[in-house]
Amino acid sequence: MFIRDRLSPDADGYEDFLEMQYTLPAIGYAASVRVFDAGGAQVKYLVRQDLLGTEGILRWEGDADDGTKVRPGIYVVYAEFFEPGGNVQVVKKAVSVVRRF
Repeated sequence: MFIRDRLSPDADGYEDFLEMQYTLPAIGYAASVRVFDAGGAQVKYLVRQDLLGTEGILRWEGDADDGTKVRPGIYVVYAEFFEPGGNVQVVKKAVSVVRRF
């Protein structure tokens, strides 16, 4: 999974969202993707055990589950890919949310 390391959700047309590109070896994979703040609190449940194609893009727009924009800071994207045979692959990536002052 490729995840850029920052986003700037300020609607200026530059890095306004975070794209997560994935490629899977076969059909039948499901995924859960959550975003946590630096303190470990979950701020966004992006994907809930959704069935995926063999490749695609998931997108986070810097928002929390309640629809508000998250504060600038460090966040962790935690993705779990469930193989059809029952194995789970985990991907963790730290990203920065930045804003103009």
